[in-house]
Amino acid sequence: MSIPLLLRPDVSRLMFRVYSGPVHPEFFDIAARFSTEHTAWRAKFWLCREGHVLQFQAGTHTLTELLTVRDRALPDRRQLLSRYVRANRSEQLSEGPGPRYATSFQLEQVNADVFARLHEELLADSSRVQIVHQFGSTGGPRNRLTVPPLSYMRLEVLPDGLIVHSYHTFPENHAIVKVQSLFEP
Repeated sequence: MSIPLLLRPDVSRLMFRVYSGPVHPEFFDIAARFSTEHTAWRAKFWLCREGHVLQFQAGTHTLTELLTVRDRALPDRRQLLSRYVRANRSEQLSEGPGPRYATSFQLEQVNADVFARLHEELLADSSRVQIVHQFGSTGGPRNRLTVPPLSYMRLEVLPDGLIVHSYHTFPENHAIVKVQSLFEP
């Protein structure tokens, strides 16, 4: 008997974290990368097996948003926020020097049929986003009855900031994690 390869961790292990400063890419197995710049800021986006890393830099200040697993070895230094991903949650950081930040994240678990429809809608929408990755779509074990996990990030550049919409599907859990984040220099 073979043990199935899970392309995503169980959603019960997910953590949402924010750091003041960058987090080194060596901590992550990066599947897709994207970066962009504006006059007052620049941003890097990485899609990973667990979720994403988003680094927003304005001047000499950097904020890093992570969707990762709770047992991921990461530095405690400069961590501003650490929350389990459960149901709906909103947070904001606006005190002190550096960018202003607000986020809302949601874990939505549905039955298998609803998940399949939502996944198809997200897959169709993914053709219009800046960064996307479908895990297991090239190589590795696949089954015609399984849906490969999908992650993408859609950006809205504002005159004075950036809104990022992130979506991550977790087929083994029939779950979707949605994150909407606002960064202002």
